[in-house]
Amino acid sequence: MARSAVFGGRVAADTLNNAFGLIVLLITGYAVGFRPANFLGLILAALLLLLFALAVSLGYAIIGLVVRTPEAVNAATFPIIFPLTFASSAFVPVQTMPGWLRGFATHQPVSVVINAARSLILGDSATAAQRAQLLGGTGTGSLIVQALAWTIGIGLVFGLLCARRYRRLTR
Repeated sequence: MARSAVFGGRVAADTLNNAFGLIVLLITGYAVGFRPANFLGLILAALLLLLFALAVSLGYAIIGLVVRTPEAVNAATFPIIFPLTFASSAFVPVQTMPGWLRGFATHQPVSVVINAARSLILGDSATAAQRAQLLGGTGTGSLIVQALAWTIGIGLVFGLLCARRYRRLTR
């Protein structure tokens, strides 16, 4: 068996698990009244979110390769995911945040990816005021480029670190 099969299988399983979770989320959203303005945008947003989740799962994989117990993995990931999620545009518009937090929240990867997904899903249906409040006035193309840059950067850094660490562990 190839050494990469264990690592690759874990990352593939994470991606499938994330895809299943996204499908459940979309079905639930549809059941409670969510209707995307742009179906193609919804598909592209879902792919962007899955790609970002894949990149982040590589970060979790490196943590899993370094620490030894599930409890330690949880303890190591919480200080990373908590501020990135809650200090993002995921739950509230960045403009409503205190000034000292706004700069970080605007330019960190979770906000950028969420805003790109929102913009793709909203399409042209959002008013200029809604786009300004939800997306900081940034255009869809710019948000997608930023989201892909963050995603590819995170994926490359953590992918290379994982491959290096896994290679050392399996020698």
